[in-house]
Amino acid sequence: MLEPVTPGTIVRVGVLGAGAWARAAHLPGYRRDPRCRVIAIADPEIDRAQRATVPQVVAKYKRATTTAGLHPRSPQPLSTPQGLRV
Repeated sequence: MLEPVTPGTIVRVGVLGAGAWARAAHLPGYRRDPRCRVIAIADPEIDRAQRATVPQVVAKYKRATTTAGLHPRSPQPLSTPQGLRV
């Protein structure tokens, strides 16, 4: 069960995909919000994910949930093209 977010809580965020939407919208938005910390990014193109300058960079999203301590059912923005979503 996920814990409720209360005032003063810092939300740990994982981003799935390091493409155009992640670079132009998701990452800048979370970085502007003092209530959020982007702690992981997952993208099969690891060099693209590394350019995002996020502490935890992985190729597979399931690894981000285990190594970065993210809950697998917590909200994480999906930045992959719709045709590639599984």
